[in-house]
Amino acid sequence: MFDNGNYPMAFQRALDEIDYDSLKALQGVYKDGKYHGIGMGCFVKNTGTGPYEGAHVVIHGTKQITVSLGITTMGQGHETTMAQICADGLGVPIESINVLHGSTDLMPYGVGTFGSRGTVMAGSAVHLTCEKLRHKILALAGQYLQCDASRLEFRDGQVYPMGESFAAPLLDLDRLVALASPSSPYSGDEPGLEATAYFRSDQLTYTYGTHVAHVAVDPETGKVEILRYVVVEDIGRCINPLLVHGQTVGAAVQGIGHGIGERCTRGRNTSLTCPLHAERIEC
Repeated sequence: MFDNGNYPMAFQRALDEIDYDSLKALQGVYKDGKYHGIGMGCFVKNTGTGPYEGAHVVIHGTKQITVSLGITTMGQGHETTMAQICADGLGVPIESINVLHGSTDLMPYGVGTFGSRGTVMAGSAVHLTCEKLRHKILALAGQYLQCDASRLEFRDGQVYPMGESFAAPLLDLDRLVALASPSSPYSGDEPGLEATAYFRSDQLTYTYGTHVAHVAVDPETGKVEILRYVVVEDIGRCINPLLVHGQTVGAAVQGIGHGIGERCTRGRNTSLTCPLHAERIEC
C-alpha cells in the first residue's frame, strides 16, 4: 500500500539539489562541442518479500556471540548490519558479535538474498531472536538470584537490579553461560544461552526516490560525460548510513553502466537499438 510516501517532496528535493532552475536552460543546448541534457527518473521499489526468514544466536561468553543467518551475503554488508541489530537488541558491544551465513549446517531454513529483502526479513529475525534471549537471560538470573525476573534488567552485557543506574552488576555473561550449561541445576528444559526465531510477513515495504543527471554528449564520438548526478531516496529506517550510501552510489553506477555501456538482456528473440550508434543488439 502506497500510503505514506511523499513523492512530490523527493522529486522537488532532487531538483533543488542539482539546481534544476539554473540547468534547465541548457537542455538540448550545443556548447563547447557537446550537447547538454538533463534527465530524471522517479521510482518506487518494493522490498521485504516473505514469507519468512530466520536467525540463530548463541552466547558463548562475554566476548563471543554468534549470529547465524538463513540468508547469504553477497557484498551487501550483512555482517555489519546484523551485528548492529544484535548488539542493539541484546545490549552488548558489537565487537563481541560474529555473523555467519551461507550454510544449512548453521541455519537449516532460509528463503534467500534477493529483492532487497535481507535487512527487513533477516534483520527482523535477528531482533526477535535477541528478544527471546533477553527473556531467557532474565528468567535464568531470576531463578539463580531467587527474585522475580521483572525486577531485573539486562544491559551492557550484565544483569542489574531494575531501575538502579548506579548499582553493581549482579551477573555477567560468562557467569550466565555457566548457569545455563547442561550440567547446571538452573539450566531448565532448554540448556545453553541460545535461541532461534523466524520472522514472517505477507506485507511489503516500499522505498522511493528520484534520480537526476546532467550529461554532455560529444556528437562526433558518442562519448558521454556525466557532469552531475543526484539521488534522493526515502529508505525508511537506516541501520548503517555508510552502507546505505555505498549501495546507493553502486546502484547509480550500475544503472549508468546499463544505460551507456553494458549489454542489457531482456528476453528471448528480442533486440535493442543502441541509442548512440543505431546498432541492433540481438538478445
